Amino acid sequence: MSNSSMAPLRSWLAAPLDRDVSEALERLRRAPDVQQVGVMPDVHLAAEVCIGVVVGTSHLIYPQAVGGDIGCGMLAVAVDVEASVLKNPKTAAQLLKEIGRAVPSRRRNRNAVIPQPADTANDRLSHAHLESIRQKDGEIEFATLGSGNHFLEMQADEEDRLWLMVHSGSRVLGQVIRDHHLARAQPLEGRLRALDAESDAGKEYLHDALWARQFAAASRKAMAEETGKVLTRTLRCSISWETMIASDHNHVALEHHGERGLWVHRKGAMSFATTLYVLITHASKAVKSARRFRHGDRSRKPSSPGLGLYRWHGRPRQIVRT
Repeated sequence: MSNSSMAPLRSWLAAPLDRDVSEALERLRRAPDVQQVGVMPDVHLAAEVCIGVVVGTSHLIYPQAVGGDIGCGMLAVAVDVEASVLKNPKTAAQLLKEIGRAVPSRRRNRNAVIPQPADTANDRLSHAHLESIRQKDGEIEFATLGSGNHFLEMQADEEDRLWLMVHSGSRVLGQVIRDHHLARAQPLEGRLRALDAESDAGKEYLHDALWARQFAAASRKAMAEETGKVLTRTLRCSISWETMIASDHNHVALEHHGERGLWVHRKGAMSFATTLYVLITHASKAVKSARRFRHGDRSRKPSSPGLGLYRWHGRPRQIVRT
């Protein structure tokens, strides 16, 4: 197939793509109704659709271009204390220990259930099977961190102010929503599957995916609130909620670009909104002096805060527009 029959591609890269990533992107660009593809600097291979990719379509919905951790994203918020308070290794270790108790990584570590907001707790999913999992696992997994590259960590900005950052998603709920709707989607060439946004099946996926996105956002906020209680007890400080910046990088939504409406799928790619520009700029400036320790990364000792790097979603890289 000629390049003229493939969707346009825009990329922000610092190095040539691996061959398997290039081939996966070409398959995606040839897929039905794909209007444009964007590639982020940390793009890497994943099932069917790479992570670090944005896909625009006019009417088809590709659940694989969102992934299983629907609504996975970040929350950052400042604390009204200087980060130097954590220079004492014993203080840092005690804080991390208390955070680990307040915000468990997995549901089996949970001592108490944190209530969900009414809009997520009362909104029913599209199928009885999904609804039963929502009622059972949603209650238990709400406000748990998860594993993999998810984390909760304390950071220092360039003015030595302490910040809290949370990276987490919709836990098992997003995965079962993806799998349920993929089974109903139309098979396409190259193992991709799609739903028409105007069909009943498409509308049901969009409803359930939006619920997972809201669940994940509320879960991150609840984890930050629980951490705030720990900070008050241990450091006698509080979270400055007016500074909160929040976004997710796994979702699909109808966006208008000029006079054109597109279903924009994001998989490991944040929207470059004004507030996110502030977050990215702030983190980039802070990177030289940032002191971080995290809950969720077993490789990092809590008694030894180290230098940290801001990450787009995966590996930190120099950004070059191509």
